[in-house]
Amino acid sequence: MSLNKLTLSGRLGDDSELRYAVNGKGAVLTFSLAVSEWVPGRNGDKGHEYTSWVNCALFGKRAEALQVHLTKGVKVAIIGHLHQNRWEQDGERRSSLEVRVDDLELMTYQKQQGDTHAKASDAAASDVYESDIPF
Repeated sequence: MSLNKLTLSGRLGDDSELRYAVNGKGAVLTFSLAVSEWVPGRNGDKGHEYTSWVNCALFGKRAEALQVHLTKGVKVAIIGHLHQNRWEQDGERRSSLEVRVDDLELMTYQKQQGDTHAKASDAAASDVYESDIPF
């Protein structure tokens, strides 16, 4: 038996890309996640931040629903598992690793222009607070 589970948090390096599988099995949302770690320097040097770029894929209705939220710079936390893609190109075998996302949590919220829900809730909140303050 082996264990294939990982947890990552980081920021999207670019807007996510929604495609539909050729075999008709639904939506595929792909994005690249920047995951950083602090690497201490040698001999008392300050050190530096090292960033790894991780390719991620999310499938199905969640992929379609989350696509508008997964834009460049948004911070997310994901739980997923590694998947190795294999193919042949020009007579050579090739492969790449990606994270298949099982669960995703948005860690930042970016208001979109024309977000009527956010505007309505802001207006409702200001009405409640302004009228209920006794002083």
